[in-house]
Amino acid sequence: MASIFTITVFNWQKGCEIPDHRTWGWFPTFEEAEEYTKSGPNIMFKNDTYHWALIEEVPEGVISIAENRTWYVKVVGEEQALQISDPDWANGVINFSMG
Repeated sequence: MASIFTITVFNWQKGCEIPDHRTWGWFPTFEEAEEYTKSGPNIMFKNDTYHWALIEEVPEGVISIAENRTWYVKVVGEEQALQISDPDWANGVINFSMG
């Protein structure tokens, strides 16, 4: 079964239950999605609107549940987004890219 790899970006503020988020796009492979997220044009992180990014592997189907996810954060002064473990505020939430 084929999968796509979606990228969703987030602006989370302390005390906020659900962060402002936007599905940014998708790629046919994890490697392409990761390359874009880590060192792409970085328009995702322009003007510090979004600080977090998530790549989810979504299999084909209707309302499919994401199978794998990888988180990144953009740290001021760093050229590339850094891979991190799941942030606490994301625990228990699945399928960010599906809305």
